[in-house]
Amino acid sequence: MQLSPLLLALLVLVATAQASPVTRSLTQDEQLQQARDQAAAQVQAAVPMTPEMQAFLDKYKNTQIPADMTPTASNQLVSSKKPASSAPSLWGSAPSRPTVSTQGVSLMNTFARYSAAAYCVNLFNLADWTCGANCQGGTAGTNDVTSIWKEPSAFKSLMAVNTNLKVIVVSFRGSLEPQNFVADIRLNLVDGPSRLPNLPSGAKVHAGFWDTWAVGKSEVVSYVKSARSRYPTFKVYVTGHSLGGAMAVLAALDLRRTLSIPDSQLAVYTYGEPRVGNPTFASYVSNQSFEISRFVHEDDVVPHIPLRSWGYAHHRGENYEINSKVYQCTTTGSNEADDCSNSRVPTINIVSHLMAMDVVFGPWC
Repeated sequence: MQLSPLLLALLVLVATAQASPVTRSLTQDEQLQQARDQAAAQVQAAVPMTPEMQAFLDKYKNTQIPADMTPTASNQLVSSKKPASSAPSLWGSAPSRPTVSTQGVSLMNTFARYSAAAYCVNLFNLADWTCGANCQGGTAGTNDVTSIWKEPSAFKSLMAVNTNLKVIVVSFRGSLEPQNFVADIRLNLVDGPSRLPNLPSGAKVHAGFWDTWAVGKSEVVSYVKSARSRYPTFKVYVTGHSLGGAMAVLAALDLRRTLSIPDSQLAVYTYGEPRVGNPTFASYVSNQSFEISRFVHEDDVVPHIPLRSWGYAHHRGENYEINSKVYQCTTTGSNEADDCSNSRVPTINIVSHLMAMDVVFGPWC
């Protein structure tokens, strides 16, 4: 008996299906969980997993961004632009922009280590500058280390002089409680000029970021004033990660005004910095001539909050790391580069917030 061509084709299809098990495509939520797990594995492989560091990592893995403050294509883009027609790749794609020079990346790495060192829970290790990898390499030559820890606030800072680099460093730690930090993002914008008189009318800053900086402001000003009297030619670098990055921007503006630091002797290097103020504030910062670098690692979620639709904007200086390369995402005013880290929205995750290049932020030292 001969089989009809149609029946024969059906039998072939059945046999093929039985021989090759069906594989299901991952949902976006499953892909995001996979990205979180991979980022966590990178952290665990890179640094000593002290009990403090493991607890810190676990908090990040379990932190959820509430739906009403999760960045999406529609609430990330300014009103004059339309959302992308399709979701971006989970792993992103490199922008058509110049890469940062080797020397520039090296400098970013050095100040990422200063930002990470601010998390060290052993103040004796900081004082002796023996805090592991963050106290080696580019940060070698650090001395005159002073730490400020203001409990129960989130304020923790380390200040130091590096005689090899001829710099004065002010570094701010991020929050040890990511869930609290996410909740505090909801705090209001407040008037800028009443807090920083040099700001233009209409400039507003995040209330929580300003209040945290204000807690330790007097001690930081005192240290920098003393250090500059001893090293008048040294450049002042203000740096920080996460909440610490937001404080670094406010502190730099405040130190410049209070101590009359010229822009040529001032630099700001931040990592995973959230948006600090409204477009008027962002434009003011962008228009200053001091050096500023705002580093974003891969699919880190924190640089995308508070939301642009809430009235926030980033200042210039984005340096975007993707696939182990760092791209210079030049912008002006309060404009943001939607082809750089913003292109990763909505496929972003909070565990990536713990990294910048080969530096891991957290309480290990």
